[in-house]
Amino acid sequence: MQEQTQILIALILTTCMVLVFIASIILFIIQYRKRKLLYESEKKSMELLHNNKMKEATLKMQKLTMEDIGREIHDGVGQRLTLASIYTSQLLSKKDNESFTDKLKEIGAILNDSLAQLRALSKELTQEQTYTIEFIKLLKSEVEKIKALEICTVELEYQCEIFLDYKKALFIFRIAQEFIQNSLKHAACKNIKIGVKETDEKLIIHMNDDGIGFEVNTKSSGIGLRNMQKRAELIGAEYIITSSRMKGTAIKIQLPLN
Repeated sequence: MQEQTQILIALILTTCMVLVFIASIILFIIQYRKRKLLYESEKKSMELLHNNKMKEATLKMQKLTMEDIGREIHDGVGQRLTLASIYTSQLLSKKDNESFTDKLKEIGAILNDSLAQLRALSKELTQEQTYTIEFIKLLKSEVEKIKALEICTVELEYQCEIFLDYKKALFIFRIAQEFIQNSLKHAACKNIKIGVKETDEKLIIHMNDDGIGFEVNTKSSGIGLRNMQKRAELIGAEYIITSSRMKGTAIKIQLPLN
């Protein structure tokens, strides 16, 4: 009798252990399925978030590209055509044949330069520009074109030849172009001065005119002023503009060289 009781107890314990084991397996399977469903849900959410971020990044890149194209058209080709317009105005006020011929040649050169810049812009959009260029050479060429206008004097001071990454050199050059064009068109200045200095840590460019100036804090910024500031930001340069009525305008750019 006692033996039968022990066997019964053993069977009951064994059955209980089997039931507990089965219950544990069932609970494990349930928990596993819950975790798997949660994981799949989180995975889908992450994929959706990633896709949304990729779309946002793509749209942002497209926007930046379009802004860059707009700046190049305004600051590059637009400036050249403005010079051509100024030359044309001078032709209308001068009647000597020699001056007419010289100015006509200058206009042709500027228009050809504009076409070259359009081709360069197209090329830039289809391939990465990674080489360095001679920055001072760009400024010298622009200064000579402005001197030929005989509207005001332009001085360029520098210590040595400077080679910069293509993009950085182009952006600073565009800022200089915009400053010069604004001085010619709006400031009624007599003198423009540009100074370039290179230290161990940074490239410093000073530009100033003696024109009528404007109140920086009150004047609504046009596309030219916005483009100058934006270009400086894109290459990590510090951009400072100061101006006041009848005291001229000055711009200082500091580009880290590290």
